[in-house]
Amino acid sequence: MKERLREIFLETINELRIDQVMRSAIQCDGGVLKFGEESIDLRPFKKVLVVSIGKAAGRMAEEFVSIA
Repeated sequence: MKERLREIFLETINELRIDQVMRSAIQCDGGVLKFGEESIDLRPFKKVLVVSIGKAAGRMAEEFVSIA
C-alpha cells in the first residue's frame, strides 16, 4: 500500500501544470526578470544559477530556464 500511495503522489505531481503556474508568476521581458512587484535586470550577468528544492524542483527549474 505504501508503494501505491507513493505512485499516486508522484502521478499527481506529474499532472500539475507547473508550466502554467510558473509562467503566470514569472515573466522575462528584454532580459528583465519580473515576479510579483519585483524585477531583476539579468543582462549584466553572464550566468544565472537556479537553485530549486522540493518534489517538483526539477520541473520548476526547467520551466524557469525556459522562461528566462
